[in-house]
Amino acid sequence: MTWVPILRKYIITEFHHPFDSESDAVALNEAINTLGQSDDALIHILGNRTNEQRKRIMETYKSMFNQEFRDRLLCKLTGNFQKVVELLLMPLPEYYAKLLRRAIYGPGKDEDLLLEILCTITNSQIKQIKEIYQCKFGKTLEDSILNDCQSKFKHMLLLICKAERNEGIVSLDKVRNDAESLFEAGEAQWETDEAAFNTLFAYESYEHLRFVFQEYEDITGRTLSEAIESETSGYLKRALLTIVRCVENTPAYFARKLYRSLKASTRDDKSLIRIVVSRCEIDMVFIKNEYQKRFKECLENAIRGDEPENYEKLLVALVTLDK
Repeated sequence: MTWVPILRKYIITEFHHPFDSESDAVALNEAINTLGQSDDALIHILGNRTNEQRKRIMETYKSMFNQEFRDRLLCKLTGNFQKVVELLLMPLPEYYAKLLRRAIYGPGKDEDLLLEILCTITNSQIKQIKEIYQCKFGKTLEDSILNDCQSKFKHMLLLICKAERNEGIVSLDKVRNDAESLFEAGEAQWETDEAAFNTLFAYESYEHLRFVFQEYEDITGRTLSEAIESETSGYLKRALLTIVRCVENTPAYFARKLYRSLKASTRDDKSLIRIVVSRCEIDMVFIKNEYQKRFKECLENAIRGDEPENYEKLLVALVTLDK
């Protein structure tokens, strides 16, 4: 495996066993020839293999049939089904690079997405994504953020992009000092004192930050999220809450995002697809547990609906990949 997306205490889903890329390639070739009649085989195979396994299947398919599996398949699909399949056939670091590009240059300048991605990946992942970003777009990620990103947290984002986050052992003495420094900086000053957060959020380990958040609550009697809710407003409030919630409990953060995307008056398929595809091999089992705990509903059922379309069936397969 070339890219192992291990995030803090969460572990990547195991490879599907038994795995035979030749058998899968043959079955997928037959599935392509019968698309529209029955898509179950396509959904079953693509939805029950890891990103690395799908890569190996594509390589095997090319050697067996002298055709690009991706090109042959995608031209026969449409709509959300095509979108999900296209993303599944893309290396995850490349997908993250494209998401970052969209967050900076796309309609609406999705700053929350920018923060979400950079605050839920490791140093090694950031470095690899930066390489892909520059290769694909002819510009470094840092240059894009510096020159084209309107975020008020631009400096923090640039620091995070250095990929120099401490990944060592947590020091409880430093935890106490950081929590006190954050408190002494003064909640009333947060609107103007970005420096109070920059170094802490950009360089300290996620484990360290969670200890700091707990220590802050012990000192002040309220959570950092509660303090941000009451003492800040506008974009600063939204950005800080995104960062804190991503670090504090990543699965809960994504469970809330999934709930909002599924329960919106018009379902937000873009967010639904993005979260399921990007997290299915990282921490989906934890996200599902948080979703069930918080919203008293099985995530698979929420996605599936009464008469599921093919893309929904494929998303459900990805959500249950850990099984």
